[in-house]
Amino acid sequence: MGITAPVTESDIDTSGALILPTSEKTTRYTGAAAAAALGATEGSTVIAGHVNFADGSPGALAPLAKIAKGTPVYLTDTTGTRHEYKANTAQTLTKTGLPQGLFAPVGPPQLVLITCGGPIDNTGSILEYTHNTVVTAAPTTVP
Repeated sequence: MGITAPVTESDIDTSGALILPTSEKTTRYTGAAAAAALGATEGSTVIAGHVNFADGSPGALAPLAKIAKGTPVYLTDTTGTRHEYKANTAQTLTKTGLPQGLFAPVGPPQLVLITCGGPIDNTGSILEYTHNTVVTAAPTTVP
C-alpha cells in the first residue's frame, strides 16, 4: 500500500477515545494491552492514524481503505526487527461500535489498523467521519 509512517506511543483520553497524533505519524495504543508490542505473541497490537487532515491533505493511513485480504503488512520495531502480517479483514464500522475484540489483551496475536472512514457528518462546528476503517492482520509466523 506504500504506507510509511513512524509509530508513537499513545493512550486514551478521559472519554475513552484514542489520542491520535497531529502529524503524519501513526500511534500504537497501549492502554488495552501494554504488553501488545510489535511482534507480541498474544493479543492485539493496535495502530491508528489519520486518513486526512482538516486542510484535505492525506494522513498516514489514507490508503488503508483500499487494502485487500491477503495483503502483506510489514512493521519494523526500534531494534530493526521486521514483523510480517497478512491482512485478514477490512471493514468499515461505526465509531461507537468498535468490537472489544479489536483491543484484546489476550488471545491469538493480531495487528489492528484503524483510521477514519465512511460518511462525513457536519456536526455544526466541525466535519467529522462517522465510521472507522478497520483492518485486522495475522502474523505470518507466530514466535
